Formats: sequence, C-alpha cells, structure tokens
Amino acid sequence: MDAGTASLLCRYVAAQEKAAGGHPMGVETYLFPGRIVGQPLSEPSLRYITRCEGVTAPQLFATAIAEFYRAGARIPKILVRALDITLPTAIHYSEAFAPRVNDELEQRAGLR
Repeated sequence: MDAGTASLLCRYVAAQEKAAGGHPMGVETYLFPGRIVGQPLSEPSLRYITRCEGVTAPQLFATAIAEFYRAGARIPKILVRALDITLPTAIHYSEAFAPRVNDELEQRAGLR
C-alpha cells in the first residue's frame, strides 16, 4: 500500500476509534460498516447512499480517475493496475487531464 493511502486509512481508523470512546478496532470490527449494526457495507446500502446524494457509480468512478490525474498521476498504467481499467480508458483520461490542460485551467482561473 502506498504511503498516502496508508496515512489516510490510519487517520480513518483513528477517527473510528475515537468515535468509539477510544476503544481499538478489533478483528470483528468492519472497516466500512453498513447501515445495520454488525454488518459490513453492502451494495444495496451503498446504492441507497449514492441515490440520496444524487450521484451514480459511473460518475463516482469517472471522478476518481480524474482526481488521480489532478493529484499528479502521470502514467496511465498506474490507473490500469490500481482501478482495474483498460489501458485505452486510462489513456483517454490521461489525455483529458494532461498536466498542460490543468496548468492552463488554473492560470485562467487565477489560481497561479
């Protein structure tokens, strides 16, 4: 696991433990609990949450890919391995979010 993801998960676990009164998460504790106490996050409950938020799974997936590139990913093969997408799809997003395009958009928005 890369350092950034590990750090994020450590912060998440620490927040969950703090919410549980400082008790450490045990082996029987779900990392991403569902809406029913003692049950893992399920596909129907996740579908319900996304519907309430007004987003679809494909939209979230496309946003995740775009954010990888916006965060600095430059090699499409990284997304192929990380997200199990095809190389043509990764290249398509790479072209759409090329560093040059991002730089130009930031300049136009006055962020640089």
